[in-house]
Amino acid sequence: MAERGEYRIGTVSKLTGVDPHTIRAWERRYQAIVPRRTGGGTRLYADEDVHRLRLLKAVTDAGDSIGVVAQLDDGSLRQRLAALAGAVEAAAGEPEEVERTGPARVAVLGEPMADRLRDATSVRVEVRATSPGDLVADARDVELDALVLHLPALGSEPGMNLERLLAATSCTVAVVFYEFAKRRTLAELSRRGALLVRGPLAPNEMDTALADLLAVARAPRRRQLPPTEPGGDEAPPERLFDDAQLARMREIVSSVQCECPNHLASIVEGLVAFEAYSRRCESVDAEDAELHARLGRGTGRARAIMEQLLVEICEYDDLAI
Repeated sequence: MAERGEYRIGTVSKLTGVDPHTIRAWERRYQAIVPRRTGGGTRLYADEDVHRLRLLKAVTDAGDSIGVVAQLDDGSLRQRLAALAGAVEAAAGEPEEVERTGPARVAVLGEPMADRLRDATSVRVEVRATSPGDLVADARDVELDALVLHLPALGSEPGMNLERLLAATSCTVAVVFYEFAKRRTLAELSRRGALLVRGPLAPNEMDTALADLLAVARAPRRRQLPPTEPGGDEAPPERLFDDAQLARMREIVSSVQCECPNHLASIVEGLVAFEAYSRRCESVDAEDAELHARLGRGTGRARAIMEQLLVEICEYDDLAI
């Protein structure tokens, strides 16, 4: 049975943006996290696991391999995230900005929360309010990096209320501290971009959680694959030549003096080999399965094009394979 502050893998996936298959792979292959197991074998993840998964996702999204960072402690992950962000800025020729490295400027909804963040090192409270209306009014002309909302019991339509607050304050990041909520509500808030933290927390724990979440929000992202690819998700055409035919083609003597049949046969053999290699990678590496699936499909289509050219040159030179 799940205790307070523990979540099943589906909820953790919604809170972190890491799909369940990847969470299991990171646990099984790299021991990046070690969730508690019930007597029936169900994984239960603590708040600390959720925070760590967010850090791991941010670092891997920025370009690091999970195999390299899985055994780093949370402090080292934060340092790595900061280093990656600095490298991206340097590569882009962007001047270093004080605001990026200093405390985040935040508007806080909830006076008790604002009081507890008074000595925080991760944020600087610019606006404090007791109601959403007051927050919007007071933050209208203030430059902010994020909203920090204390919502002990999440009420009706929290997602819509969150979007209104973000739009009214021109913020793109919202951290929501809560104590009680339905899973459906958490999923809705997460879908709308909220970074969720379950309390209550001591001031130092709250400061650390904010530092992690804001680092994740500011983290660079590696270039994403385009949403579509030539040919879509369709499987590539079946092979026109088997291995034996390609081997004979590599050695055949052609009247075409440039030896194009031989070269084309070698190219097709290489594409066939890489197509098979991509399929193996797809089944072995869950983290990059979609990438390898796309590589396999694209290579298969390239192989089909080269095979068709090989057919044409065989017909041109009247070669029997």
